[in-house]
Amino acid sequence: MARGHGVVEALMDALARGRGVRAEVEQFDQHALTAGTEAKAIACVRVRLGEATATAVAFGEDTAEATLQAVLSAVGKARDIDAAAHFLGDRPKGRLGGFVAKK
Repeated sequence: MARGHGVVEALMDALARGRGVRAEVEQFDQHALTAGTEAKAIACVRVRLGEATATAVAFGEDTAEATLQAVLSAVGKARDIDAAAHFLGDRPKGRLGGFVAKK
């Protein structure tokens, strides 16, 4: 579970409680792209779900929007990778849609 980033931690908790998705944020960066209180932002996250990891980048009207979108995108990608890895079973692991499946 994410620790130390309020919106990230709240989203990860909601996904775990509401959907049973227990992903972990491994890396997190956010940057304001403009100055002021209405600064546009970019966020990049890497999440782990089981043995699958995925990275996503998102732009938003503020850092919270960019961060939440990046987390949701990365979790969705990790779920796809995890599902594909289970589908492949004991077949050799490799690249799936640009992401590495590990088992």
